Amino acid sequence: MQKITIVGAGKIGSAVAFSLLHLKNNIREIVLIDVIKNLAEGESLDLQHTASAMKKNVKIIGTEDYSFAKNSDIVVITAGKARTPDVKDRLDLLNINKKIIDEILRNVLHHKPKIIILVTNPVDVLTYYIYKKSNMPRNRIIGFGNYLDTARLNSLNLSGIVIGEHGENQIFLTKEINDSQKQELKNVSKKIIELKGYTQYGPAYCIAKTINAILNNTKEIIPCSCVLEGEYGLRDIALGVPAVLTSEGVKIKELKLEKEHIEELKKTADKLQKFKNL
Repeated sequence: MQKITIVGAGKIGSAVAFSLLHLKNNIREIVLIDVIKNLAEGESLDLQHTASAMKKNVKIIGTEDYSFAKNSDIVVITAGKARTPDVKDRLDLLNINKKIIDEILRNVLHHKPKIIILVTNPVDVLTYYIYKKSNMPRNRIIGFGNYLDTARLNSLNLSGIVIGEHGENQIFLTKEINDSQKQELKNVSKKIIELKGYTQYGPAYCIAKTINAILNNTKEIIPCSCVLEGEYGLRDIALGVPAVLTSEGVKIKELKLEKEHIEELKKTADKLQKFKNL
């Protein structure tokens, strides 16, 4: 039986659960945990009715109790302060979201999750932070972001992938893109937030696809934030790179990058290094 726990039953967390119901997998239990009283329970009831309509044999639990996270194959962390129109950079969320991550780790780690997927921003900094705090192997800590950035790139009918920081310093591995398109993609999340208040469906579906790749051991190559220990000449930092997703976590796939992209990656790493000793 495959079990997924999602910490944070808000717009993205609940949409991840909804997306998982639409994908082919062997998930038999989804747990939603949230500190907001009744939120997770309400979402779980709604989702349970959805599963019933879809003829899916999935048990969905909503709770404030972390004990339900026991024996999870994957714990997905979406909880935290989200970007708002006044937040210019995801790094501005670090102080408040670090405190939230600390509380979640205190409640989750003794249940020994096999794999953790982090969605909370700033994702690259906090992915490394979880790695250091958890003492889990680096291949079992995965930061989400560049898969969505890549989907946004592809939505402009541009091939390629996005690596690096999930933020202002994302790196576009494509020869088709121009400066105007780069700026459009860097600002697109902010634009969505200004228009509707939050992002939801794009992130949620990409997160669900990432989960599915792990559960189904597909060995798909998906860009995600990984802890680097020498790859691309970088060490003791998490950044988005292509990785093979398996039931054991991620295996970094080291590409031969253009000189300009290597320089961009190192520049981003230098920027994030000051945050690594939180």
